[in-house]
Amino acid sequence: MATNSYSNLKSTGTSWNSAIRNFGVVTVMDAKVYDVYNGMTMGEYAALVKGNSGTLSQEVLGILHSIDSNFVTGDQGAYTLNISAKIDFSKLKVNEIIALYLLTNPIATLKYLKTANTTQDGPTKTITGGKHNATLVKYGKTSRLEMTDALGNAEALEALSGTTVEYFRTTYATTEAELLIGATDVIHSTAGFATHKTIIGDTFFIDSKTGQKVNAYIIFYDFLSDSLLNLTQDAEGDSTVFDMNGDLNETDVLVGDLYKTVNGQLVRGGDADGVVTGLFYSILPLLDYESDPQVIEDNIPDSE
Repeated sequence: MATNSYSNLKSTGTSWNSAIRNFGVVTVMDAKVYDVYNGMTMGEYAALVKGNSGTLSQEVLGILHSIDSNFVTGDQGAYTLNISAKIDFSKLKVNEIIALYLLTNPIATLKYLKTANTTQDGPTKTITGGKHNATLVKYGKTSRLEMTDALGNAEALEALSGTTVEYFRTTYATTEAELLIGATDVIHSTAGFATHKTIIGDTFFIDSKTGQKVNAYIIFYDFLSDSLLNLTQDAEGDSTVFDMNGDLNETDVLVGDLYKTVNGQLVRGGDADGVVTGLFYSILPLLDYESDPQVIEDNIPDSE
């Protein structure tokens, strides 16, 4: 009988494994904002990769191959991008998904977060019956992400609040020096809404047993902002804060594999071809997924 393996994070070391069982979260750090890559073709994705000059390097193509061999064709040193291949989160694990994002530049980064709250509500449906009309089934969770930024950021406001930023310059400014070239930028409050985004946040846990700081990523797969922006201005007193709140949509992700025996060896891909579950977000150790998407190893059982 096949065995379920749920990514036991074997390669991350005992510090993470210990902390995740009894931990406290005491800080909020940077949050990077991206478009949602689920459903995007490799041709569309390639244009977003860092340092892309029209052709992806063999190193990057090799990384993409390690994530999904359908993304590229060929062999080591002679990879070719399959531009029509589509990114499908239901066929990828979280370490592979986060690698796809970290290989690209974010739309915006929230560097000055004050608070970030994730809440779940539910159920949206219940089934009752039998003696005393008891509740038999509860179903349908909803989830929200609420972030407060101490300082405004034009790109973040455009990505998450439905505003429009107009750049009166010939090129988009990517450095502080380029911000001084040409005319200025203008923020317009419009009736438009922001589109779906993925958010990757940095934080750290404190292991309750050792007091050790353990770094972590939090990835919110599909965030749809309320697109509200409230500016509260006071003649004297505290500065306004920027609230960026919205709903988290459920996304199908491969969270475990079913293993089968081939020539006496356990290999990935059982009869059900993986365990796919709808997720709002995932928390995983802060490792170098960008250069090694498979840095998290499955704890493949020794025998069935």
